[in-house]
Amino acid sequence: MQKLSASINHKHNQEEWALYLQAEYCYHTGQWEKSAQILAHLSTLPAFAHELTLRARVLYIQGFMAYFQNDTSSLSDIYEKLQSLLPQTTSYESLLIQLCSLRLRSAIPHIAEKNISPASEPESPLRHSPGLTYQELIETHTLIKPGNGIPLLYAALRNERFSRERHSVLGEIYSYLYQAIAYDMLQKPDDSQQSLTKALTLAAPDHIISPFLILGSHLSVNWNQIHGSDSLNRLIQDITEFLHQKDYHLAVRKVHPPLSKDKLTGKELRIIHLAISGKTNQEIAEELHLAEITIKKALSRIYKKLEIKNRTQLATLINQHFLNP
Repeated sequence: MQKLSASINHKHNQEEWALYLQAEYCYHTGQWEKSAQILAHLSTLPAFAHELTLRARVLYIQGFMAYFQNDTSSLSDIYEKLQSLLPQTTSYESLLIQLCSLRLRSAIPHIAEKNISPASEPESPLRHSPGLTYQELIETHTLIKPGNGIPLLYAALRNERFSRERHSVLGEIYSYLYQAIAYDMLQKPDDSQQSLTKALTLAAPDHIISPFLILGSHLSVNWNQIHGSDSLNRLIQDITEFLHQKDYHLAVRKVHPPLSKDKLTGKELRIIHLAISGKTNQEIAEELHLAEITIKKALSRIYKKLEIKNRTQLATLINQHFLNP
């Protein structure tokens, strides 16, 4: 990420995006004070006022730093600021903002359990990192429930493959952590320890700490039993100190899961996303590797669930829902 921030070549707002990447790197490596300083400077630059994707990502990082520091009030304010951006957005920006909000919520255990399910989230090609999309992280995270060890493991193995294809160290770290949690749920402590060690080994050189703080409370592991290089040991020390000191009982005001009452499946949500993007049934079928008749039947079921008749009404309903959460 440091190399990327140094060589980034956006057509517009090059300086602003380079600063953002530096702030994100500091966030992932636990340098929250430095990250906050960079973001504060970034917010004073001209592009910040009108580049909504940049503002959403900045709020996302600020939200997680507030969460890590147990700052309930700031986290609630940041969530509301994300929502306040929605009336100004295009459909692309709206999806990004919704997914940033969901990603924040997915890391807060009691909020996630009540309000997030894999069948109620919007599909999107937007990347949490080059390794995992927001959607993949949300869907995988919601599997951390009793009895879900096998589906969680399958999802984590899938995420590992995707992350390697996308050359993402951060994505691989998340994948190994989810594998460790899955093996822990399946009462396979040796496999869990092995997966956790893989995640730590990848994270140690850059001291990437954020995934462990988000997921560490889900692991019943003796961190002191893991030993390795000096950098790995320092990382473990910082993780354990934080997990022992911080309390994860935050609340966010005005949290409403999108379309949860409609009981749509993940596949149906993906079809909706493609349909309102202007794709024909044939194009949707080709992208999802399905028969065109399957898409037609799926859309019919979607219309029935939502009590509408056509794509025009579908687009109107989705836009109203996103713009008025």
